Amino acid sequence: MTFARRDSTKPLYWLKARKAVRTIPPSRRKAEQLSADIEYRTSVAVRDYFLAFPEFDDSIPRPVRFLGDTEGILSEYRQGRHLKDALFSGGNLLSAQLGGHSVEVAAAASGRWLRLLHAMPPPEWLPVHPLDLLEVRRRMGLAVEALPPEVAAHVPLAMLEAWVAELETGEHRMAVSHGDFQPGNILTSQSGISVIDMGTAGVRPPEDDLGFFITFVFTHKERVAFGNAAGTRSFLRAVCDSFLEGYGIEAFGGRRALRPYIAWLIVQRLADMSARIERWPRVPRFILRRRLVGWARSELPLFLKEFD
Repeated sequence: MTFARRDSTKPLYWLKARKAVRTIPPSRRKAEQLSADIEYRTSVAVRDYFLAFPEFDDSIPRPVRFLGDTEGILSEYRQGRHLKDALFSGGNLLSAQLGGHSVEVAAAASGRWLRLLHAMPPPEWLPVHPLDLLEVRRRMGLAVEALPPEVAAHVPLAMLEAWVAELETGEHRMAVSHGDFQPGNILTSQSGISVIDMGTAGVRPPEDDLGFFITFVFTHKERVAFGNAAGTRSFLRAVCDSFLEGYGIEAFGGRRALRPYIAWLIVQRLADMSARIERWPRVPRFILRRRLVGWARSELPLFLKEFD
């Protein structure tokens, strides 16, 4: 819930309260959600940490108050536009040529911000979510079972399972993780970016955040539903390139280091989108099913090739 006049130049206030009833089954992200008081403490700690970096000293909404009786968090933040919306309106055939650069700039800033977050000393109260190969395989298996057969037919499961198996070798970094780092939780404005919703923060492999952002960009629902009208492939690739370059991915094993995370995240994403499509009325459900199958057939191989 947001409190502000549309024409006001004063800060916006956002009241985040927990839902009493969930309308959809909880995802892995929601299952790892922090309690409201820990989320408040984490938001304070992350904001204080970023005060040391001039580019991002106002990149976290200022936690104003924790409302214990309702498990609500009141925050003050600057006005901005969701990067997710910019992907849709900024990525069509015309605007990608005229205004796509600003989206790439925001994506690069998001990468720099995330690298700084991953360098933050972990607060002692943040839960640790260590890498568990058996758990990753279990989640991937459940997601595969949830895929409609017509979608699963175009998913190279053997290759993705081989990518996941790469987690068996090498050491794995652990870092402070946002937990839901995707364009819907990034606001952009002339002043820079602002990152919201620390509700699933924790200590995880940093590749989890990186893979989640990349997977979301390439599979945002408008792109799947409307094709190039909602984001050309070259535009989305430029956005992801800017994000990874901003992060400095080459210093951490390059894109190939993301493959195990991309593998199970993309299957999970397709399963989630399939489940959401089933909630639509009959006619749009039929159309969206066909769109998703078309995306899996033509776009998924090109997306995965980016990490081969």
